[in-house]
Amino acid sequence: MNRARMAGIVCLTAGLLMLAACGGTSGGAWEEFLVQTDARHRAETEGAAPDFAAHVYPDALMGAYDARNPWYLDDGTGKSALTAQEAREDAEACFQLLRDFYGGYDYFGGDEAFQPALAQVLSEFSGKSNVSAKTLRQSLEGALEPLIRDGHFAIDGHYLNSLNRQDMYYVPDLYLEEEDVEGLDPAYVKRTVGPDGALTWCFAALSSRESELPETLGEYTGLDWRPAEPAPDIGTVVCERRETDGLTVLVNQVLSDAGAEDWYARMDELNGFADSGESYRDLPVFVIDLRGNIGGQPAFARRWFEGYTGTVPSPRQSTLIRWSPLNGFLETMGYQVPDAPGETVCQETEGVWVENESLIFCLTDQATVSAGEWFVRDLSSMEHVVFVGSNTGGASLMTNNQTYYLPNSGLAIQFGTGLTLFSEENADGYGFAPDLWVPPEDALDAVIRLCEHYGLN
Repeated sequence: MNRARMAGIVCLTAGLLMLAACGGTSGGAWEEFLVQTDARHRAETEGAAPDFAAHVYPDALMGAYDARNPWYLDDGTGKSALTAQEAREDAEACFQLLRDFYGGYDYFGGDEAFQPALAQVLSEFSGKSNVSAKTLRQSLEGALEPLIRDGHFAIDGHYLNSLNRQDMYYVPDLYLEEEDVEGLDPAYVKRTVGPDGALTWCFAALSSRESELPETLGEYTGLDWRPAEPAPDIGTVVCERRETDGLTVLVNQVLSDAGAEDWYARMDELNGFADSGESYRDLPVFVIDLRGNIGGQPAFARRWFEGYTGTVPSPRQSTLIRWSPLNGFLETMGYQVPDAPGETVCQETEGVWVENESLIFCLTDQATVSAGEWFVRDLSSMEHVVFVGSNTGGASLMTNNQTYYLPNSGLAIQFGTGLTLFSEENADGYGFAPDLWVPPEDALDAVIRLCEHYGLN
């Protein structure tokens, strides 16, 4: 370890111990919080990967797919008015695509769940001579929404999981001490950073709507719950290193080349970010700002992690990839893909905890999604990483998300051929929770206050 980093770590540790020893409980409170946070992250990282053995996918395709005539890619010939027969053909084509390619097909119930859903859609066209594309979309959504909790799944741009989302709500300007939270429901009481930078408690929770939250908790009445809004800047910065009030801040909001005006410039930025990890090794304390990270390709973030730590991230996870004619992109990225129609590729990874002597604060909000959440998951497998802000967006279950088109209406069906489990629980819809619950737009200021209060920088 080089001298600069060692000196910084010694100062950080000495500062914590001095605060804890000088009469004060504040330094001890921070040290205790960090130990507890590390223990929780480590428990979520290490151990055997979730078992895929229970998920049996069809080994034979229902349909035929001619690469010379890829009807599922024909996105320019859709009709807004269909005959009932054309609507039935499209409904059957949709469920055929799901059965043959969707990584979540058996995970969400397989034939036993999806075939009755198809029958429900077809029954809605009975006795009709014409069906609009809008009606078809609504019928598909109505049948599939109860089955699928997948943050990436969309029909013609309508995300099915949007109605099931849970986001952070909080009661502003009300802070509680340790003795105040005893006996209160932990679902509504969370750790946060107070106005003076000290660790404290607040009322915060995940909910689909404000009306579901209690107005009274213990002796506290008339609770005024507010939604925590995402930070205002979303999906614009690929890589920017800033210095703010004595803290180095790495901002990363994009992990994709999609939609870039200049593809070559975007790739240079992405590779620059991926290769910058080593340059943060000497910092005893720094911030990774992932608020507004709209995702993309996890490989760039994993390269950053490897550059910083010297090892690849390895949280426990299981990954399954089903065959699809559109899997070529995955193959070019270096992923193992099935060789033949009907096949799956499964990989299970036991979690490995990565030691880290620096202190990293990672900022998140509900606009942190997809590959941005994979970055969060990788960072949580490393010691001394504290997440500050709100829960992430909840779109990490499915990978290799592609768009297919129905033959008559041209409706776009977006779903992934890959399925990844970090635990037995599906977090799509509410994402990963922070360690310190703070309205996202205040997250960086909260970290600055906290560092000043405890002398961390």
